[in-house]
Amino acid sequence: MTSRSRPITLARSEEVQEGSLCGRWVGQHCIVLTRHEGQLRAFLSACPHRKAELATGKLHEGVLTCRWHGWRFDIATGRGLTNPHAKLEFFPVVEEKGEVTVWIPDHLLPWES
Repeated sequence: MTSRSRPITLARSEEVQEGSLCGRWVGQHCIVLTRHEGQLRAFLSACPHRKAELATGKLHEGVLTCRWHGWRFDIATGRGLTNPHAKLEFFPVVEEKGEVTVWIPDHLLPWES
């Protein structure tokens, strides 16, 4: 956690279910929360291809598929499966006392622009 990011509580623990996608808006940016094999993940919802919202994508057996053009990503690593040069932008995430908090980079926060 650096001074270039801030902790923002985005959900209650029970809202982030294994294998589901939970989108939360922070200003003009959607952050996706999910659990994969028990581990919390948080990433920017904008697909690296054409900025489609990945929060509306399909998650199956650890692979996230964008609904717009079918680009696929490994949810554990963020690595692009359709395009190996594409990668999900992950953020540090912690779960404590029933809350899920994500460290959001300052440049994505509406009050930091």
